[in-house]
Amino acid sequence: SLQKEHETALAFFRRSIQCDPSFTYSYTLSGHEYASNEDFDQALACFRNAIRNDDRHYTAWYGLGAIYFRQDKYDLAEYHFKK
Repeated sequence: SLQKEHETALAFFRRSIQCDPSFTYSYTLSGHEYASNEDFDQALACFRNAIRNDDRHYTAWYGLGAIYFRQDKYDLAEYHFKK
C-alpha cells in the first residue's frame, strides 16, 4: 500500500477474495503486499492464484518474475517476465 499499511491492505484484499474469488486483482495486489513485506512464499501463492484465474494477467506474471529475480533465480525470473 502507498501508506505502508500492509496488514490493513491485506485484510481488505482477503475480504475482497471472500466476496469474489474470481477477482484476479485481489490476488495480484495481495502478492505485491506480501512481496513488500518480503514474505515471498505467500506472495508466490497469491500470484499463482491470480494466474489460475486469468493466465493472461501480466501483473501476476511480472510479480512472479520480480520475486524470482530478488531470490537470484534469474532463469525463472526471465521465464516469467517473458510471459
